[in-house]
Amino acid sequence: MNNDKMQTLAKSKNIIIESEYETVELSFIKNYGFKKKSVTIGDFYGDPECAIISKDETYCVVGGCGLIVYWIKNPLEEFEYDKRTKQFQEYFRKPNDIWWITSIQQLKGHIVKFEVNSSETEEKESFEMNVKNGELKRL
Repeated sequence: MNNDKMQTLAKSKNIIIESEYETVELSFIKNYGFKKKSVTIGDFYGDPECAIISKDETYCVVGGCGLIVYWIKNPLEEFEYDKRTKQFQEYFRKPNDIWWITSIQQLKGHIVKFEVNSSETEEKESFEMNVKNGELKRL
């Protein structure tokens, strides 16, 4: 990725998540036991809007056209659409079920809160999700 066009979405002590247009990259500020220095963790229709890195740096969530939950562990697989893997999961990104995510925050452990912008009503709705199992709750 070309560094002068990168937008920082989230940053922690050891990790930074940046995007260039529709592609999202996770990079390690310090390499602490991972085989790669950086990895592509997402690709979005439209630019990604937001991201979080969990407080314990074991996962991150990127939002925009849907959500991508990426587990920060070896082997750090590159993102591919519709790939079935334990490294990452996609939510609300299918053409007939697209949610436009505008903000994400970690509440505790594996629980995140995110806001969805309804394209029909222009209103925002809030949801809570357990990123480990995809369990969803409307707030």
